[in-house]
Amino acid sequence: MQVHELWQQDRPEVLLALHHSGGYLQTAWEPEKALEETREAMRLEPNSALIYFNLGADYVLLNRLDEAEGSVQAGGRTKVGV
Repeated sequence: MQVHELWQQDRPEVLLALHHSGGYLQTAWEPEKALEETREAMRLEPNSALIYFNLGADYVLLNRLDEAEGSVQAGGRTKVGV
């Protein structure tokens, strides 16, 4: 089991854990899992521009460019920067 998976199991309610886990999965070239983590982070904090940006990055890695563009645009309309 990966460190990020253990971290999420120990504290699944912590948004920061999900955010960092999604970012780690992006760099580990696991974009499908990163997308799942980012979506869960968005569920917990739907007004975070940073999470929308990360979602866009997940979509780019999956070559889902229309969804990436929509996510980044939606993030630009949020009121919370982090």
